[in-house]
Amino acid sequence: MRTSCVWRYGAIEFHFDDDLLTLIHCDADDLFDGGKALIVDPWKLRRKMPLRELTAILDAKKLHYTGCDDHYAAECMIKFDTGCSLGFVLDPNAGLGPLGLSSWSIQRRGTIA
Repeated sequence: MRTSCVWRYGAIEFHFDDDLLTLIHCDADDLFDGGKALIVDPWKLRRKMPLRELTAILDAKKLHYTGCDDHYAAECMIKFDTGCSLGFVLDPNAGLGPLGLSSWSIQRRGTIA
């Protein structure tokens, strides 16, 4: 465990580089499900959310993001200046899982802020 560069806590992965936390990533949870004991208000995000639905919300709120420019790609990542990224499956036949929002990550300039 002490030499592994990826630690898992439940469905969440913590990635380290020289004992420095560089990435928090998850592609195996319900995104904002707190289970039976914790009610989490997911704002607008939910697993399998269509990319166009999220970009419409972000555009309406004038929130800056980059990514998902190739509409022929099987998957894509929306990135925010804060270091958060949201992964989407665009082709349900590509073997990457169900269509829509599928993962989230937090990374900031090589380290977690």
